[in-house]
Amino acid sequence: MGSLSTSLTHAAPTEESGCYHSSSMTRAVLVLLLFMARSSSAAPPNRVTRPVDTRQIRAVIGNLHRSAQAQFDRGTVEPDMRMDDIVVMMRPSAEQQADLERLLSDQQNPSSALFHRWLTPEEFGDRFGLGSGDHSKIAGWLASEGFTIRESARGRNWIAFSGTARQVANALHTPIHRFEVGGRMHFANAQEPSVPEALTPVISGFLGLDDFQMEPFARPVPPEYNLGNSHYLVPEDFATIYNIAPLYRAGLDGAGQSIAIVGQSEVLLSDIRAFRARYNLPANDPKIMLYGTTDPGFNSAQIEGNLDLEWAGAIAPKAAIYYIYGPNAFTATVTAVNLNLARIISISYGSCEGNASLSFYRSIGQQANAQGITILSASGDSGAAGCDLQGLASFATHGRQVSFPAVLPEVTAVGGTQFVEGNGTFWATNNSPNFGSALSYIPEAAWNESGTIGLLSSGGGSSLFYPKPPWQAGVGVPDGNARHIPDVSLSAALHDAYFVTYQGANAAVAGTSASAPSLAGIIALLNQYQVANGFQKQPGLGNINPQLYRLAQAAPAAFHDIVSGDNIVVCAQGSPDCLTGSYGYRAGTAYDLATGLGSVDANILVTQWNTQTADVNVALSVNADRVTLNDSIEAIATVSAPGGGMPTGTISFSINGITLGSLPLSAGSAKINFPLYRLGAGFFVLSAQYSGDAAFSAGGATRNIQVIVPAGAAAIIPTAPNTVWPAPPDAQGLAWQATLGLREAAGVPAIITGFTIDGKAQSLSQYFPSVEIPAGGTVSTTVIFRNLAAPLVRTFGFTGVDAKGLTWSREISVSFLPLPTYNYFNVSATPLVVTQNAAADPACQWAVQLNVDEMTGNQSTLTGLFAGGVALTSQIPAIFGTTRLTAFSSLQGLLCFGGITPPATNAIEVDASNGIGRELTISFAGAPGNPAKLSAIPARVNLTAAAASQTAQAQLAIGITDKTQPWTISIFPANRTTAWLSASQLSGVGPAQITLTASAAGFAPGSYQATLVIQSANASPQYLNVPVMFVNGASSYTVISAVASAATYQAGLSPGMLLSVFGSNLANTTQAASGSPLTYSIAGVSATVNGVGAPLISVSPTQINLQIPYEVGAGPAVLGINKNGEIAGFPIQIAAAAPGIFADSNGNLGSGAVAPGGVASLFLTGAGEVSPAFRTAFAPSASTSPANLPKPRLPLSITLGGIPAFVQFAGLAPNLIGITQVNFIVPASLAAGPQPVVVTIGGVSSPPATLTVAATAQP
Repeated sequence: MGSLSTSLTHAAPTEESGCYHSSSMTRAVLVLLLFMARSSSAAPPNRVTRPVDTRQIRAVIGNLHRSAQAQFDRGTVEPDMRMDDIVVMMRPSAEQQADLERLLSDQQNPSSALFHRWLTPEEFGDRFGLGSGDHSKIAGWLASEGFTIRESARGRNWIAFSGTARQVANALHTPIHRFEVGGRMHFANAQEPSVPEALTPVISGFLGLDDFQMEPFARPVPPEYNLGNSHYLVPEDFATIYNIAPLYRAGLDGAGQSIAIVGQSEVLLSDIRAFRARYNLPANDPKIMLYGTTDPGFNSAQIEGNLDLEWAGAIAPKAAIYYIYGPNAFTATVTAVNLNLARIISISYGSCEGNASLSFYRSIGQQANAQGITILSASGDSGAAGCDLQGLASFATHGRQVSFPAVLPEVTAVGGTQFVEGNGTFWATNNSPNFGSALSYIPEAAWNESGTIGLLSSGGGSSLFYPKPPWQAGVGVPDGNARHIPDVSLSAALHDAYFVTYQGANAAVAGTSASAPSLAGIIALLNQYQVANGFQKQPGLGNINPQLYRLAQAAPAAFHDIVSGDNIVVCAQGSPDCLTGSYGYRAGTAYDLATGLGSVDANILVTQWNTQTADVNVALSVNADRVTLNDSIEAIATVSAPGGGMPTGTISFSINGITLGSLPLSAGSAKINFPLYRLGAGFFVLSAQYSGDAAFSAGGATRNIQVIVPAGAAAIIPTAPNTVWPAPPDAQGLAWQATLGLREAAGVPAIITGFTIDGKAQSLSQYFPSVEIPAGGTVSTTVIFRNLAAPLVRTFGFTGVDAKGLTWSREISVSFLPLPTYNYFNVSATPLVVTQNAAADPACQWAVQLNVDEMTGNQSTLTGLFAGGVALTSQIPAIFGTTRLTAFSSLQGLLCFGGITPPATNAIEVDASNGIGRELTISFAGAPGNPAKLSAIPARVNLTAAAASQTAQAQLAIGITDKTQPWTISIFPANRTTAWLSASQLSGVGPAQITLTASAAGFAPGSYQATLVIQSANASPQYLNVPVMFVNGASSYTVISAVASAATYQAGLSPGMLLSVFGSNLANTTQAASGSPLTYSIAGVSATVNGVGAPLISVSPTQINLQIPYEVGAGPAVLGINKNGEIAGFPIQIAAAAPGIFADSNGNLGSGAVAPGGVASLFLTGAGEVSPAFRTAFAPSASTSPANLPKPRLPLSITLGGIPAFVQFAGLAPNLIGITQVNFIVPASLAAGPQPVVVTIGGVSSPPATLTVAATAQP
């Protein structure tokens, strides 16, 4: 056909970069148009039916990155900034999409004449791409806007172009801004792009309007070279364990096969060569290709590129390896599909499924499968928390989610396992010449090494967006209509990391990003086997998932069924889905959401791939082929076996690619009934796809359906967004807003008589002030929900009657999704208008409480605090007690002002390390003439509930001497962690009795903290804080009676300090942690402070020792102890510092007598925040130089016998957790004998300890 294809010119690789550059197509637009005009008449029909008028535009929804939020916006980029890798993606027609899905099913159906009949990109374009006229119109429009056409897809489903930011803003009607997210600067379109309205039927979206990337999953680990229980893998080990060696002996080595690795960094060719030489692999340089014109250079993804290239090439040593890289790994994937050079694509990058646009990604996977390309993708390394970054935090904070692109049904998601040697002998004492030592297959469990060091586990779970494909059936596959991952798994653990060569040295890497390219090598051997044994003329298997799931039933020995382990991760208290303190999935028989179908026996997988199954006939019948919008249709799919027997499995029904549902076969048939108002009028293709089972092949059938407008009756079509994301949080938390519409399509007016949400009747007048739906018209309403436990689905129901007296009812469902994984925090001030307190310290006669709460489940650090032109950044630790803002946490601190002449204003700015800055303005007023007295009783509220089904209540009396004085209540923090608390009223006038209610529903057992901030403008004080503790799952058996500093057993607590907790039945045993880092759970006991996990040092029935997290700020707090679900809570008070010196039972320092002028040392806890910030639960390494040890952020001084002593050193003690070492010089004037030692930090003095001063001065 006459499609414009890519031509590549290869430059000789340099020794160091080994980089071939592909020359992107750059031709004159006139040549492109002439070329397209000569295309064959067999091309698809044109769908652009109107002239392209740039004055009439429409937004292309789904092309605004979810991190391109106003709070991160740093203004427009330079107008002349080059944007050289933009791609406009095309959408197939509904008929083309239905045809494509039929083809993909047939290509994987052994009984179909189209089985493994792959298309070339040009053939794909002839059938599923744009018509030549449409393609020419888009190219002409781009050219008219001044863009340079760089490349046109061979499948005629995208065009790459380049230009400047100014041209993009003018042509696509969206400015390009810079956004600072997570401490990194990005560029992105600031609003949805718009295109000429005439082109909207064929344009689905854009790539390259932003530079947000997927993240590499590679996890470097320190090499241990087969020490202890760790045995790092070399290619020979992998071949032994997964039974590849017989394939090598049979002559299978990847010859004639091809694998494409996609990446985001340059790599050193010398590394790849050194790796192959070390393990005696044949020389075989990868072919390195840069897509587009922007070279990302060497960056942190370099080790990922090395891992993928080295291990794919190691498993299939003679396969041709292509490395296609550029700024974005997914765009590299698009390029790999277009080039069609490799039958296998391996992707070791990913992002949160919820952050990925869905408009066109799946279409690329479908094109790849239609061309016979198998795509493999790492399933992620954060267990069931796919939106949390692996290895960075100890607790998951974003809920159950999965990773993209592994979740695509067209992709094989590769999870992780870990070897479980037990007492078996699986490793030789000595290495072979190829450094191998594995002796046989080693039993495996689901990979999960999550702990204090972070989340490290096999990614798996259920999709929020993609429906279950027909082939995903079998024992263990969950019910429901979601795509599940992973599909298969291979070793991914740090315990058995993969050796690589990186920057000239040996290194070890773990994670599912090692599993994916290794499986790519195995699939290359499978392709070679297929061709060598005459099963196929050309290599290529397309989407291997249908056959994997069939083979799991027909030849289960091809898989090692992983039945132990899990990918369960501990979650932060109050975070999404954290109902029991953790979430995830256990490995089990057959399929599971931790390891999929299990790991593979490569030899059996390859040699049994063609295991025969019997053919089936699938018949699809409907009760009518021509129906109205007001009708429902009943479809029955029947599966029969010509050779006898009864097929089992499932039938998946869809219409024009829209999934209707999957049902199990019953006596060979399945039936579904669905209303047609959800479709609208037109022609549709109904499809029924049979999954196949251990004995029978898959199959399918289709029927054409025509839906028409009814005559003489109203036809009501409901409309709503499929998915709704929350708006950025405000003082009331998160809000979800959706517009629901009802359109009349038959020319008969109607009225609405009822409206329900999840079956509960709603007030019609509230949502529909006018209930009339005009003939051919539309009515709509907006629904707003706050603080939902997303993700969830809500169903909206409508009933009514038309002008003919006929009743109707409609339903539509909407998915409400959690907040995307960008960073956001909120700042408020109490009060905003502050009056003078003339009786206070002159430096603090205007006192303002600053409230900071993290809203999105991310971690950051406060890096700036400004009041007007005055920098208060150095005072952050003293004001808030910490610089750290952890997931869903909150900080409160007091700002003092003096010397003000009211009225006046001042701007307050708070900045964080994630690039966000928040500003507000406070006003200063004079002292009120006769202020009312504001009070609240009790001053602290404690609520308890023994079970999640219970609620607890308490009364709060608000007292105010002026009965006409208004007041307000706000709940802090204003995020999801306080959604358990409600008040009977949040505002009023004069004294009031408030009922506080705590509801345990939706919250894990634990101890929770909230603060009621009560304000009254002309009162004294202007505001009151009432701390509220809620113990969910409260136990009368497990009791906390007291807390104290672990050093002094006296009061006074601060962030980072060691705390002793006293009580009864706190633990069932006595046990201590060892080494660094500490663990967050011992013998079923865990602890939190304000919901933040506190690492444990030791537990016993009567005493627990722990570290208060550095992330907890100063102020009222709640300590929680969880003993196997029995919860105890205890209110505490945190100060910025609370120094306590470690001494013996007599109060003496352990350093012995020190003469005047000598150096003495002491150890203390309670120094507060340190710089640089150091992780809770960790000890500084003994090898850390004193200059680099973290130091207290607050001022520290020491007196001995009341005389100031010179502090020689003060910093965290090496190999100790939460302990500060202070070296000081004993003053020369001190008399001999016992002298009191006092350390003062941030103005807080420690209880004295005793140092004996020797009689003789130091020489």
